[in-house]
Amino acid sequence: MADVQEYINKGIELPAAPTIITQLTSLLNNEEVSSHELALVAQTDQAFTAKILKLVNSPFYGFSREVSSVEEAITMIGLEAVHQLLLTMSFLNMFKADKNIFNINEFWLHSLSVGIIAKELLKNESKENKNAAYLSGILHDVGRLIYYQVDQKKYVAFYDKGNSVIDLEKESKWFQLNHQQIGSLLGEKWNFPDIIVSTIKYHHSPEDYKGDNIILAHAVHISDIISHGLDIGNSGITYVTKFSKISWDALQLTDEKVKEAVKNSISEIKYTKKIIFE
Repeated sequence: MADVQEYINKGIELPAAPTIITQLTSLLNNEEVSSHELALVAQTDQAFTAKILKLVNSPFYGFSREVSSVEEAITMIGLEAVHQLLLTMSFLNMFKADKNIFNINEFWLHSLSVGIIAKELLKNESKENKNAAYLSGILHDVGRLIYYQVDQKKYVAFYDKGNSVIDLEKESKWFQLNHQQIGSLLGEKWNFPDIIVSTIKYHHSPEDYKGDNIILAHAVHISDIISHGLDIGNSGITYVTKFSKISWDALQLTDEKVKEAVKNSISEIKYTKKIIFE
């Protein structure tokens, strides 16, 4: 198999960040962005437009009348909700896989769940942190997709050997780099903020991250384990690990707070899944 680092650096069959992702990220970083501006981006793709209208008219929001305008839909459900929907759809469209080898919908469902729960765990944080938590959750395991893209046979051989627990050392020996490292390199290639790149890189070991805004890595770490425990989607892991005590304490979590976060996230996961995959 080609060296993974070389593979990423050269971008062999690895798409650059779609233009719409770059546009969305730029818009959402602008405090004065309007529904009209976001609607102009969304309307460049008919599939995006259809999904936004399907979302705003779903029982999740429960509006009393049908909404037929994308701009009005964005105003009613919020810029962040539309941003998250478009980002998720963009990532889904980027990577293709043989469902008999790699169930990519289940992979993205797990990633979606991690993003939504991480955002909920940080509900009292800034809008910027909540958006970053969602994006980091969506991308936290993207390194596993790159394994598949690089060499399907080697990917299958690794997981067919029962290597479905988190073993970063074994991944590194088998694929040259573990999935955290590969995912963070992809984040760098796509020019994502350093905090998102670092969160991807340390989501299994947040205690090793010494940079700023470590709270994001803690949130994605906890939400990843919660999602596995709830059996939402499947990213290749079948064993539920323990929470890092450092992360648990950093987020000031209790059993009740976790239950509340899960309860608040489930309906959003359910309806977002229905909008995106059906």
